[in-house]
Amino acid sequence: YIPFLGAGLIAWVFLSSSINESCAVFSTRAQVLRHTAQPFAAIPLSVTVKHFVIFLQNILLAMIVYIAVFGNMPVALPTLVLGTIIVGANVFWLSLLAALTCVRFRDLPQLVSGLMHIGFFLTPIIWMEHFLGRYVFLIELNPAYHLVSLLRMPLLGMAPPLESWMVGLALLAVGGSLTAIIYGRVHQKIPYWL
Repeated sequence: YIPFLGAGLIAWVFLSSSINESCAVFSTRAQVLRHTAQPFAAIPLSVTVKHFVIFLQNILLAMIVYIAVFGNMPVALPTLVLGTIIVGANVFWLSLLAALTCVRFRDLPQLVSGLMHIGFFLTPIIWMEHFLGRYVFLIELNPAYHLVSLLRMPLLGMAPPLESWMVGLALLAVGGSLTAIIYGRVHQKIPYWL
């Protein structure tokens, strides 16, 4: 259970911290953004990269602890690298979308934070999937479960299920495209919203 919990927390902290911090990233840097010409997407990207580096440090620390406690660390490295790329790209578009909507609607950061707290308890991070019994199929409806699985399963030495790969790629294609369209339409209005 401890490796399951640790790997899940590492993955969830990367997801939730990036999205929560991105909600206020434009308003906290308002003075700089009003007076410099830079792509606005670079600001949420810097938040995602910061939390990605923290995520990599947490993985390294988890590997050291696992080796010290269990004698070895069963990491499926190729699937971990591919899953990290897919999840990182999804976290970037989610962070950009959160930053864009929260700069326009100032009450949304509290709502996003609340939804992230609810998502933590609805996603099997501190509890295991089999606890749902015959209702285990409900987990498949949670996109956060699939993103966490892409990071957690390789850390535990297992390959993520095919459904998680498909959901991760579908989220990236659909969500990334919609966020790119929204960003293209509103990026020039951001200085007026600050």
